[in-house]
Amino acid sequence: MIMCLLLFRERAPVIKNAKDFTVLIKNSVQFPSLSRTYRRRNILKSDNTSFLDCRFNPNDPIDLYCPIFSLGWILDQIQDTDFNTIAIQGGVIGIDIEWNCDLDRHEGHCDPKYTFRRLDDPKVAISPGFNFRYAKYWFDGGVEHRTLIKAYGILFKVQVTGLGGKFSFITLVLKLGSMIALLALASVLSDLLVLYVFKKGFFYRGKKYQIVNASQEEEQSAVNSRTESCDNSEKEPLLPQGL
Repeated sequence: MIMCLLLFRERAPVIKNAKDFTVLIKNSVQFPSLSRTYRRRNILKSDNTSFLDCRFNPNDPIDLYCPIFSLGWILDQIQDTDFNTIAIQGGVIGIDIEWNCDLDRHEGHCDPKYTFRRLDDPKVAISPGFNFRYAKYWFDGGVEHRTLIKAYGILFKVQVTGLGGKFSFITLVLKLGSMIALLALASVLSDLLVLYVFKKGFFYRGKKYQIVNASQEEEQSAVNSRTESCDNSEKEPLLPQGL
């Protein structure tokens, strides 16, 4: 069997109106550790199916929940990306969806934020963009033939991240207890550093502690007892003589 490989590569977009093609992205997020019933989607809750005729618009409160993106609009969000180039060579586009949700407030405080970036390097000299090969097998006159097709296209990689928060009284008590314990430990560590690490620890020790010897304590107690006896004698009334 003789096989001939013929590769035809276009220098212009095969489909010129491909910028108007749309991409549907369905995504949902939930936080089971905070709430088992809380769930959000990037599609507006509506019984009207005509809503899906929309196009995503981050500046519109309704179209913000539209899951349909125009291919041309996505490429416009990426710097240094030309539609004509990526339509010929292909490329890899990363779509980051970020959720920041406050479960204590209204659902309107949990909106998706989209970020688009190009993951491949369009400036490389060897095999730029994105492409893949696949074969089609067919028979002609009992002879098997194979057509090898090298296809160029756009590969989307979606990454979803979420951050949810909810007030918890138990967590608040634990945090306060930990903070109080750390404050008490901080004073002990400060004393140890000043007393045994700093060069002038003796000065701090003299201000913090009062060293009293046993002899000085006995003399001080004797002086205090004499002072108390004198005070008591001065307070006794003088009886008149002759009584």
